[in-house]
Amino acid sequence: MKFSRDGSPYAGSTKPTTAGNGALMRLAPVLMYYYPDQDLMIKYSIESARVTHGADECLQANQLFSQIIWRTFNNNNKESILFNEFTMESPSEGIQAICNGDYRSGKVQGTGYVVDSLAAALWCFYSTDTFKDAILKAANLGDDADTTAAICGQVAGAYYGINSIPNHWLEYLFMFDEIINISNKIYYSAHPMPVNI
Repeated sequence: MKFSRDGSPYAGSTKPTTAGNGALMRLAPVLMYYYPDQDLMIKYSIESARVTHGADECLQANQLFSQIIWRTFNNNNKESILFNEFTMESPSEGIQAICNGDYRSGKVQGTGYVVDSLAAALWCFYSTDTFKDAILKAANLGDDADTTAAICGQVAGAYYGINSIPNHWLEYLFMFDEIINISNKIYYSAHPMPVNI
């Protein structure tokens, strides 16, 4: 409707009360495609959010998370990944609290609000030592547990790698081969492998 009215591809509401977590939970493919260019990762993480989630905190959460994922691909120290200064222009109070690492206290709740979801997911990642433990902790927080676990899974997956996912989880994953094929297509379409002749 909005596109037909004004030509804008962004249907996401900009009202602060609409700062849901849906754009954040689906961010990994965008980041895989634009990695290692951090500027493009940030730019398109924001653009991908605007399609459905235009509130400032949604855009800021995607911007922050893209920086965290970039660091995760380039660093194996959780403290450096999560607690060094972030590039954020006028973050909301909630996003600034995440930048400060306030979630380390463990006072988190994985609600549908993007700030709560991101804080909870990062706490689950930070306070555990394996992919499995991070995801189980996120899923067991309750409330919007599937989204919290999906957000946590992106950072834990980038940090620990695909081989850290328990095999018995993968055995039950619907369309596993298709997921791997699509993931490879996303990554290799932006990062073609050299051809040896």
